[in-house]
Amino acid sequence: MSLVHNSVGFYQIMKIANTPAILIMEYILYGKKQGYRVLVSLVVICFGIFAAVFTEPKLNLVGTIHAVLAVLFNSLYTIWGKHKQDELKCNSPQLLLFQAPVSAAFLLVPLFFDKFGGLITYSPSTTGIMFISISCLTAAVVNLSFFWMVGRTNAITANVVGYVKTVFVFLGGFVLFADALTLQNMVGITITLVGSAVFMWAQMKDNDDATKQKMLDQEGDPQSP
Repeated sequence: MSLVHNSVGFYQIMKIANTPAILIMEYILYGKKQGYRVLVSLVVICFGIFAAVFTEPKLNLVGTIHAVLAVLFNSLYTIWGKHKQDELKCNSPQLLLFQAPVSAAFLLVPLFFDKFGGLITYSPSTTGIMFISISCLTAAVVNLSFFWMVGRTNAITANVVGYVKTVFVFLGGFVLFADALTLQNMVGITITLVGSAVFMWAQMKDNDDATKQKMLDQEGDPQSP
């Protein structure tokens, strides 16, 4: 709905707001903080992706409301994708098996308000059914890979992977379809990739520091095994 009511430029810019939204919501809901190295790398990544995707945004009230709601719910979905696996002690296929029917039920509601008559009168064809099936299969694989990735990493890493995906969309369009890349695009892509590399280093560094601190705490605890 956000993309329907907004220009592509504004839609892409608002997606960047997922990063601070995830950081803030994860801190409020779970008290999780990111290290300063990770925060600095995220600033670099957000600046880079902003430069890569920026076009003249066209604003309207309905589109802005949809964009803000999309940021809030997408951020919460990403956070819960990680924490619900930890809380329920389940793996990604198990969580997806529970989540998919619930999502399907929710999607039935707006169906009655948006071109429901067109769906009733739709005449299925072999080609149409084939592409619908491929689309459903692809969506299932994407959802499964999302839960798998976020379950083994964290919400903010999944968000950064989304930025890297955007970069490869730009590069894929240039290589496969000869789409034009402006200097602004190339600078933004370069900054995003550098920031992503720094982010991975910062995450590993923070994980190492947390492991060392845990070992020191256990050594200092006389009751630890």
